[in-house]
Amino acid sequence: MILLTQPPYFNQRTIAGIDTVLAAGAFGQSVTVALIGAAREQLRPSQSAPEESRNIYRQILSLPLYDIDELLLVDNSDQAATSALSAAEITELGDLRITVVSSGALGEKIRAAHHVLSF
Repeated sequence: MILLTQPPYFNQRTIAGIDTVLAAGAFGQSVTVALIGAAREQLRPSQSAPEESRNIYRQILSLPLYDIDELLLVDNSDQAATSALSAAEITELGDLRITVVSSGALGEKIRAAHHVLSF
């Protein structure tokens, strides 16, 4: 399981997390990816990558090519409404299925995982 907690760009942990997800998928590992807190912004299609940076949103769209067809989106109902993504934005991810889970359900998935990496 890989937990992504950082917003897109402006943080090397974001790039390291996405690279880890892609590498694990490329090497045939079973990967569960969860976006928590500010990492939910990685699903915003209107994001613009800083000059000379990879587009995180496009990389997330490519996850099915790495045999990763589902993302867990942790429900942060206590998060400010201004940063919440609309359902329309979330459904624009093509072959990538988005499953909204509660913090409790995420905890259960973490306990069941053999390995957990957090970025």
